[in-house]
Amino acid sequence: MTRLNAEGTIAIVARVVWPRPVRVTWVSATGNDANLCNRAASCQTLFGVLSKTAATGQTNVRGYPLRARSSVRLRTLIAVCATFLIIVSPGTAYAQDPITAVYHGESWQQVQQIWKTVQAAAKSAEGATAKESLEENQIHKSFTSSSELSPSPCGTAFGVSPPTSSKPLSAAEECSLKPKDVFKECNDCPEMIVVPAGEFTMGSPDDEPDRNKNEGPQHKVTFARQFAVGRYAVTFDEWDACVAAGGCEGYNPSDQSWGRGRRPVIHVSWNDAQAYVAWLSRTTGKPYRLLTEAEREYVTRAGTATPFWFGATITLEQANFDGKHPYNNGPMGVGRAKTLPVDSFAPNPWGLYQVHGNVWDWVEDCFNESYVGAPSDGSAWMSGECDKHVLRGGAWIDQPRFLRSAFRLRDVTTRRYDLQGFRVARTLSP
Repeated sequence: MTRLNAEGTIAIVARVVWPRPVRVTWVSATGNDANLCNRAASCQTLFGVLSKTAATGQTNVRGYPLRARSSVRLRTLIAVCATFLIIVSPGTAYAQDPITAVYHGESWQQVQQIWKTVQAAAKSAEGATAKESLEENQIHKSFTSSSELSPSPCGTAFGVSPPTSSKPLSAAEECSLKPKDVFKECNDCPEMIVVPAGEFTMGSPDDEPDRNKNEGPQHKVTFARQFAVGRYAVTFDEWDACVAAGGCEGYNPSDQSWGRGRRPVIHVSWNDAQAYVAWLSRTTGKPYRLLTEAEREYVTRAGTATPFWFGATITLEQANFDGKHPYNNGPMGVGRAKTLPVDSFAPNPWGLYQVHGNVWDWVEDCFNESYVGAPSDGSAWMSGECDKHVLRGGAWIDQPRFLRSAFRLRDVTTRRYDLQGFRVARTLSP
């Protein structure tokens, strides 16, 4: 009779059920990596582990999860190999002793008999394989949907240059935006800057000098998406363009004889600010709005936790305010007693100008006496005292304590003062 070793017999079976060349990896019963491939110079696994326990001589097939593309023929090959090894192998772990040579006649007849059973089992295994592949596919989808590799509506925008012209952003341009990118969507529109997604602690700590009770309790606010904010408060030039285009209800606010142009628009109420963002949205076809109160504090702080973005004190070289009343042992000075152009002083770390002083900014939110029950996602709080809305930032006439990042002011929606203005926000595609 012809003598065949185990490898030779398996090679014959492999050629029947798997036309392409296949190499087998022998693995010990313990699965110890040190025992891999001890019978050949090079080898590879078949997406499963064949093991035989020394105690019982029983061969086990432990399969790894197969992808949806895995073939039932591959499973069949593994089963055939395992069946053959039950017959020919001694009661030792494969990786420890040589495979015993067998006679082709008797052992091959046993393999043929068992092969019929394996073929029948393969058909039923086909359905199980499909189910397993579907389940694994679902697990894979569940994993990637929460990972950084998950697709998004902006996934095709890679390589698109940031916008350079004053026109409404295309979908690709909007998707290409990253923090600190700047854009304008019409010649007379506000210049916008992108601020990052993130989280911060809103409100002031109990030990902050001149703190008010309505600045607490401190709470964490999370912004899941980046958004855009006006780099400056809305200017007279921008307001006058709205009026010239038939918007802003034709209202022409006084400039107090300080000048128009690049100075911030003043004598505007919360209702006036809403009229402006409505006109801006119609003109550009984009979702412009007022900032929420949480957004306003978030962009003011720009990652800082001190009373002002530049530290614990403030000087007249950093902002426009009434310098006769120093804050937290800061220096005293003489105020300007009027507004200054919006690009005066240095911008904060996120590129926004005059988030402290010059003019108050109206925000979207109704006023509430504390942050108990406040939104934690950065959205506007549209319940509470909604005949009054919040202002942030302080003005040219105010003491520096009113310019702190956490300070909150309220006023009725119809009030027009020479210290009130606003800046705009723009929602961006995810």
